[in-house]
Amino acid sequence: MTIAISIVIVGFAIALAIYVIRHYIIRSITWKRAEGRITYAEMETSPRSGKTGTKLYGARISYEYQVGGKTYHGTQIRPDYIYTNQEAFHREILRRYREGRKINVYYNPKNPTQAFLELGIPKILLILIALSVVFMLAVFILLTEMVASLQLELNP
Repeated sequence: MTIAISIVIVGFAIALAIYVIRHYIIRSITWKRAEGRITYAEMETSPRSGKTGTKLYGARISYEYQVGGKTYHGTQIRPDYIYTNQEAFHREILRRYREGRKINVYYNPKNPTQAFLELGIPKILLILIALSVVFMLAVFILLTEMVASLQLELNP
């Protein structure tokens, strides 16, 4: 019974992840690109906090872009961007998006105020799907062995 419940839960998680990934793929296909310019780029750090005293880093980036002759401003790097304790990761982002640099901005044609510098599927979703597939394979193998052993017991 526990295996059946686990299969249902993992199946639901996979379906949800596929639905979310579909959303990101549609965004990547339908959003338009505009030329923009970085207006501000700097490393931001949080004070050490929590039980571990970990310091968090993040790239604070602002940019401007034009759509239909109107200038817009944005700060979103990518949909899954978060501050982390990996300073080198954020320094690399700042290296790519230096102040004054011309860049591509991806915006929602239905609402040009929504924009990102990078589009794509968040890595965590891909990892979750991969783990779910591995789990489903393991359950399949386990069930196959259980059925085989039951057949041996029933047909000596």
